[in-house]
Amino acid sequence: MSQPRSVPESHKDLRDNFGLVIIRWESLRIIYNCLLVALSLFFTLFADPDNFRDPEFWMFLALGAVVTNLLFLLGPAIDGYLTWYGIWTAPIALFMFLAGTCLTAYLAVDWIGQY
Repeated sequence: MSQPRSVPESHKDLRDNFGLVIIRWESLRIIYNCLLVALSLFFTLFADPDNFRDPEFWMFLALGAVVTNLLFLLGPAIDGYLTWYGIWTAPIALFMFLAGTCLTAYLAVDWIGQY
């Protein structure tokens, strides 16, 4: 059996930077999820509070949470590739996070309103 290949010295700093990208985005994921949960519950409370008693609505919200968290992975993926190519990504990451969160919040309110 062959030995696992080690990361060349010239690429170790890139791996470390990518680790920081993941840490940054995972801390943003907490904010993202808290915001979307609060927004979804708040909007449901005012749009149609009867939905809280509907089990299908809770399944609808759970499916939406899974989909939005899968889409969230685009942020760290793009950020990771840009970091790999040596591009300073802090302002780009902030823009992607804010734009993605605003779009997701809009879609969440729209979908709940149509439920």
